[in-house]
Amino acid sequence: MALLITIIQSYSEELDLPQSFLKCINRQVKEMRISIVGVKGGSGKSTISLLLSKALAEQGENVLLVDRDPLGWSSRILGLKGDGLVKSVVEGKEPKDFYAEKNYNLGKLSVIKFFGEGPRFYTDMSIVHRSQPLMNKIEELYTQILKKKFDFYVVDNPSYVDFNDEVVKHELSIFLKNFPDEEILRIYVTDPSEPSIAATVDYVKKLESQSNVGKGYCVIINLVPPYPEDIDKVKISLNEALEETKLPKGFVLPFIEKLFQLTEIEDLEVPEEVKELARQLKDLKRK
Repeated sequence: MALLITIIQSYSEELDLPQSFLKCINRQVKEMRISIVGVKGGSGKSTISLLLSKALAEQGENVLLVDRDPLGWSSRILGLKGDGLVKSVVEGKEPKDFYAEKNYNLGKLSVIKFFGEGPRFYTDMSIVHRSQPLMNKIEELYTQILKKKFDFYVVDNPSYVDFNDEVVKHELSIFLKNFPDEEILRIYVTDPSEPSIAATVDYVKKLESQSNVGKGYCVIINLVPPYPEDIDKVKISLNEALEETKLPKGFVLPFIEKLFQLTEIEDLEVPEEVKELARQLKDLKRK
């Protein structure tokens, strides 16, 4: 959709399109950024990022998955095993293998690997801070990707990030420079343990109180034992969490063993709950 609209806008004068039609088209140019966050590792943030990205692509959307988790798992599943954008720039290499794309029906799933894998991220960013040319190069390359135009941007994060974290502020500042009016939503992911849910509620309150960028949208309780009594119990906890955080939506995702054996995106079967989340986000985007 984003690509089609861009083509229409580019040739509007040659086609002599009526202004009323162009105004309608411009209203349709509305992208959405969805940041997947959570308190602890192992709750399935990267898996949810992949599942949601694939669900949207399979439903005909043009999606960019921004992997800004230094572990780089989601981009690796999508075939990116190189150094990532920041590491390549810091080492003076010709940046490659930090971006890939794959077609799904009428949609497309693209991915950008922002950081190198592991703790060297901190060393890389300290070098970048001391070099304006490196900062400029990272911005230039990321902006080239963003100009491809996408319907949805799904952002995979490490645990317990806030707006002052290095993994957040540099990528986000470049993004907002290109899309200052972008709609930004946050999805909070937790495992079903009571301490994790309580910590997630506190995290939602903290992050949303800090934020003047975007808003919280939903809580996903992931990895729930797939038994009716466990699911019913977690649904009660979810409703309590939504009432306390004032977030509008929530989902319970049962544990799926084969997701833990995932090695490539083709093996990823999207659960119905995530398909429904994708449909809701598409409806929200059209409003």
